Amino acid sequence: MADKDKFADEIMSDEELDGVAGGTRAETYADGEELVKRGLLSAEDALSSSKVRETIHNLGYKYKDHGGLAIFGAKNNEYFNKNGESVSREDFWKNFDAK
Repeated sequence: MADKDKFADEIMSDEELDGVAGGTRAETYADGEELVKRGLLSAEDALSSSKVRETIHNLGYKYKDHGGLAIFGAKNNEYFNKNGESVSREDFWKNFDAK
């Protein structure tokens, strides 16, 4: 049986769907859009995970993009304030403009 057939009839739970929707690739693209809104990155560059990471790092923040989708155990992105403390994605962007 092919892997795709193993999951064909499976329904994902809300928790699993949250993991996919908040997956690292989706987060990175959304983070790129946040940078575009602030005039810090072009819309074209917002589609490049390396440009998003580079821009955030150049602004003095630590940001770990784990690549891919957060499906079947992949990790979500990690966000850090300028003091190097781990923060949630929501808090990262909430406080981004304050600095």
